[in-house]
Amino acid sequence: MEALILNELPKTVPFAEHVGVALTQANATGGAGSLDQRREIENHIKSVHAGALFTLAETTAAGELTALLFNKITKLIIVVSSAEVAFMKKARGKIEAVSEVRATLDEVNASLENSGTAEFDAKVNLTDEDDDTVAEITFRFHARNLT
Repeated sequence: MEALILNELPKTVPFAEHVGVALTQANATGGAGSLDQRREIENHIKSVHAGALFTLAETTAAGELTALLFNKITKLIIVVSSAEVAFMKKARGKIEAVSEVRATLDEVNASLENSGTAEFDAKVNLTDEDDDTVAEITFRFHARNLT
């Protein structure tokens, strides 16, 4: 299952593929991804653009969510409803992202069964090659049943 998610998820979001996001872990206990700095994703100060960092973080969290909800993922619509972003330092070089969904499968399933929707958070920490945190992003996801 993890290999399928790692290979296929970025293809379902062409922008993530365009930015160069590489998923390296996607299971029910965590997600991880990386992004190599290159000219096409730099900003005016020659660091990784905030939009590219956001895309890396969102895709990493989506990998974990896909694994967590794998048995019903084709029966759900999941979108980001909000995000809180904190930038700590310029992002340069290879950027690594690690996600943590802050809900259990049982909690999400119970909410989906009771109301047809679920709200839950995922926190993503982004670090540079020196293992310094360059950004932290907490996403609020909204899921709803297709039927």
